[in-house]
Amino acid sequence: MGEKRSDREVEKLFKTLETVSEIKDNQIDKVSSAGKDLQDLKSQLDVAIDRCDSIIDNQSQYDTAKALELKRELRKTEWEAFVVDMDAKLQKVDETFQEKENELKEFYCDLERKLHLTSD
Repeated sequence: MGEKRSDREVEKLFKTLETVSEIKDNQIDKVSSAGKDLQDLKSQLDVAIDRCDSIIDNQSQYDTAKALELKRELRKTEWEAFVVDMDAKLQKVDETFQEKENELKEFYCDLERKLHLTSD
């Protein structure tokens, strides 16, 4: 019985040696190759992440530029409305001034006529 047990143990040892040899010969290269592939994949993912970050930065700059442009347009519109309002007020002041000037001219002309009449 001792022989059978030792034969089985030797057989198990040979199978284990065969498995270890196969792993050493075949699997280590595959694992090493897979590790290199994973490293390449990581590098490609890093590049992709950098590109995504760049796109996000560009998008935020575009959004900022768009917001600034909208605010510029709003200020331009407000300025144009202000200028139109000031022109209207200036025109009203000019008209009022012209009316008062005409009234004063009439008043002084009338006064002058009255003074000439009374001095005669």
